[in-house]
Amino acid sequence: MRPLKITMSAFGPYAGEVTLDMQKLGKSGIYLITGDTGAGKTTIFDAISYALYGEASGNYRENTTLRSKYASADTPTFVELEFEYNNEEFSIRIAKKKAKIATVDASVAGVPVQSAAIMPEQNEEQPEELLYGDEIKAPLVGTFYVAPSEGAEPFVSVGDKVKKGQVIGIVEAMKLMNEIVAECDGTVEKVLAENGEMVEYGQPLFCIK
Repeated sequence: MRPLKITMSAFGPYAGEVTLDMQKLGKSGIYLITGDTGAGKTTIFDAISYALYGEASGNYRENTTLRSKYASADTPTFVELEFEYNNEEFSIRIAKKKAKIATVDASVAGVPVQSAAIMPEQNEEQPEELLYGDEIKAPLVGTFYVAPSEGAEPFVSVGDKVKKGQVIGIVEAMKLMNEIVAECDGTVEKVLAENGEMVEYGQPLFCIK
């Protein structure tokens, strides 16, 4: 895999949007990234790792700390990685969702002005269904498939009994098929992603009871 371009916004020490065009480095040799402490050297590797796997490149940094503390509140946080693999070019964009905020108009609500407050927007969606069992999660960012090929029978269906280590799905990333296996014996209670859906790292795919 050869990175071609990395665009970061409100990421690490970068308060705004920064683009690194790595194609200017050419296609051969080993390249050295230098800079002062805190300049953002490690952040470049964090950005690549975050785009591909949904996590920082080091075990000692949490994803929640990757947003730049220097960025303004209205600056979106995202990483976009363009790379080449097997002579094909790919692009991945990972963005951090912003919490939606709604303000209360005191004159309309009929409450004293000093009582008006910023309140979280009400979510009209139904509450999530409670699942009891072990969740099998995506090991990387990619496309989820329930069957080995188009038109083939799915690996498993709801109600099927599975054994630990049994292949129950596939996540395709960079033209590579990564098998998803059951981590325990049990029964498939629910399939949590649609066939052909783009899934994120750590996203639940199955629930096995």
